[in-house]
Amino acid sequence: MHRLLIALLAIVVTIAGCGAPRESADGAPEGRTLTKAERAQISRAEGILTQRCMKQHGFRIFLTAPPKPPADLPYGNDDVDYARTHGLARGEQVDPSRDGNANGRYFHGLSDTRSRQYLVALNGDVAHEVSVRIGGTEVSASTRGCTSAAQRALYGDFGRWFRTSTRVENLGGQYRRAVGMNPQYRKVERAWRICMRHRGYETKNPSELRLEFKGTTADERRTAIAEARCAEATGLTRIGTRLEEHYQHKVYADNTAYVRAYQQMSVRALRKAKRISVAANARDGGNERKELKEMEERL
Repeated sequence: MHRLLIALLAIVVTIAGCGAPRESADGAPEGRTLTKAERAQISRAEGILTQRCMKQHGFRIFLTAPPKPPADLPYGNDDVDYARTHGLARGEQVDPSRDGNANGRYFHGLSDTRSRQYLVALNGDVAHEVSVRIGGTEVSASTRGCTSAAQRALYGDFGRWFRTSTRVENLGGQYRRAVGMNPQYRKVERAWRICMRHRGYETKNPSELRLEFKGTTADERRTAIAEARCAEATGLTRIGTRLEEHYQHKVYADNTAYVRAYQQMSVRALRKAKRISVAANARDGGNERKELKEMEERL
């Protein structure tokens, strides 16, 4: 079900790198950082392609903006004003399978047989999978189904895109683990835990604090303010961010070939996405700008 819901909402493409889009010596486009608006264009184009594919299988897909994701705060937040306004910044706490989501309503309205057929049409089957090992875990995806078909149309070779994107999009785990093992960071994290305990909160780290939080909006803001004051006092956020920049540079340098390929395929996908969006926009009466704005705000 998790794969289904992710596919229904949109695929958010995160690009690392810099520079302007040019052709490299081998004729492939050079990568660069995509803006939120450009990522939204790719997401919309993938949604359009998935929608068309599912229609051919006799199913419907509704193109809706995904819920607002949580803020990326692996080392917590040390800004009290931000905490007062955004709380723990956990994103929209919604279940997309509930009645408030058009795709969730549609899927849960299908019979058991049709819902199984829907999942196969969308995600393919286990008999046709590609896989890549990340750390000690094997991650796989089917080469069949509308999700892979849409990505193949945008990125080219689906197997290459899946293996490359999975590797690159999981590099953050490497440098963040390195931060977590750094003696200086472990020392300030321990000080942060003690500070939080003195304020009435038993938690190991900012990620656990967000994951296990249960309470009202007012409770969340009080918790967030306590976290911010402790992070400010101990230097947790500042030191964690500085160390991450150091380890991130090394990890990306060690994976230059994968990052370069990822960037090239992403820029190529953006070019195709623009053509798809223009054609779709001509058919649907010009609603693209509003849809892209909604998606951009949630990336």
